[in-house]
Amino acid sequence: MNIGDKFKEIFKISQNEVNLYSELSKDKNPIHFDEVYAKKTHFERPIVHGLFLASRISKILGNNFPGEGTIYRKQTLSFSLPAYVETDYTIEIKILDIDKNKGSALLSTLIKDEHENIIISGEAVVYHNIFKD
Repeated sequence: MNIGDKFKEIFKISQNEVNLYSELSKDKNPIHFDEVYAKKTHFERPIVHGLFLASRISKILGNNFPGEGTIYRKQTLSFSLPAYVETDYTIEIKILDIDKNKGSALLSTLIKDEHENIIISGEAVVYHNIFKD
């Protein structure tokens, strides 16, 4: 893996997944389920939990890029726009820098909607033997 390498994945989140995340996280905010409630907000319909959406970054880091053996050390997140169920999202991860002495990499992390609007942006630091000398 080298500076500039990228990984992309397209996915959707279902309402059932949102419901399961709510059970695990104990976040029962009606903005995630209640259409009548959500209609009264500026979102106008239920939204996906931001951290649930961001958890897809962890899935990629641990399974695909760089993959098994990855230690997720740090993540910054900026939530720019709401996310909705049954919408195509793309996660883009790019290697910005590698520290071979520490065996770590700085990554940019983006989640975009089907119209290329940035929903979540941030940076992550991961450790992996693949980054060591």
